[in-house]
Amino acid sequence: MSQPNQDPRPTIPTHEREVIDAEARKMNGRHDKVSTTTFSTSVWYGIAVNSRYSDAAELELMLDMVEAMTPAERSMVQRIYCDSKRGNDFAVELRTWNEQFAWAIAQKLGDVACEKSQGHSGVSIHDGEVFGGGKSIQIDGDVAGDYPD
Repeated sequence: MSQPNQDPRPTIPTHEREVIDAEARKMNGRHDKVSTTTFSTSVWYGIAVNSRYSDAAELELMLDMVEAMTPAERSMVQRIYCDSKRGNDFAVELRTWNEQFAWAIAQKLGDVACEKSQGHSGVSIHDGEVFGGGKSIQIDGDVAGDYPD
């Protein structure tokens, strides 16, 4: 019996610690603004995940979010964006607006952030593009620990 076709999880390469530390020194020691991977976007199951500062941990967390979704949920989501500047602040673009689904997926992705990381600064769900001005909802942050300023 054959296995169903599954997309393998993308590998997120990371820079060596010495490279990250050297870049942070150029930014007055601000490790939070240093890219820890060579790219800012990955795609899995047709969902783009994007990190403002090319942060490998953020990309891994968003891949965890994709993994937690059912195939039906994945078919509704187009992109997950993490605004590194705001500390685990996630914006999700839907392919088609459904407010009931928007609330449910916001809570689910927020729960993943709490289980796998330090929580989140908020999860917003958007009808199409994040900055498109369409319909949207947002859940408040749920943070365990402190984020850098």
